[in-house]
Amino acid sequence: MAVLGPLTGCRLEELGQLTLRDIKTAYGITYLDVTDLPDPNDPDDQEILKHVKTRSSRRYIPVHPLLVEIGFLKYFEDQRRTGNSMLFPDLKADSNGKRTSAYSKRFGRLIRRLGINYKGKVYHSFRHLFKEECRNARIPEEIHDTLTGHASRSVGRKYGGNGLVRLNECMTSVQIDGFPVGFQAPK
Repeated sequence: MAVLGPLTGCRLEELGQLTLRDIKTAYGITYLDVTDLPDPNDPDDQEILKHVKTRSSRRYIPVHPLLVEIGFLKYFEDQRRTGNSMLFPDLKADSNGKRTSAYSKRFGRLIRRLGINYKGKVYHSFRHLFKEECRNARIPEEIHDTLTGHASRSVGRKYGGNGLVRLNECMTSVQIDGFPVGFQAPK
């Protein structure tokens, strides 16, 4: 999950609750469908409790080419072949229905062991990094707000939307120097 944060801008729980049905393809673009709405045509989907922070958090996020390069789609297919319904089947919901509480704590311990002891450096920092890299790539604010699920403050921007093709064009321009450091693609 750590490799998804900087290249999607997702909140940790948004990633942890992804089902295999949330990985979709349209127009030749593979994307994450971040939603809390169950698939009305799938009775199994009714059983998975999902949450988003706000209504604008429901969104489509094209899969970054680097994620494809390091094996995300292979991982997805491996999960499908094993019959899992969740993208990250090892994450179990806690008493509040959150799937990533334990992961968040493990991640915090890991970064402290790596010597990253800055106050406020947590998994959510990847979301800030993604926004910064969108700005560095000169992606219009309305596009990176759409990608991260931030609501527009402008009345005019509430009309229409940003299509998947446009979102994908912008996503491919996001570059994070040196990422992923030391990552080994699955074999």
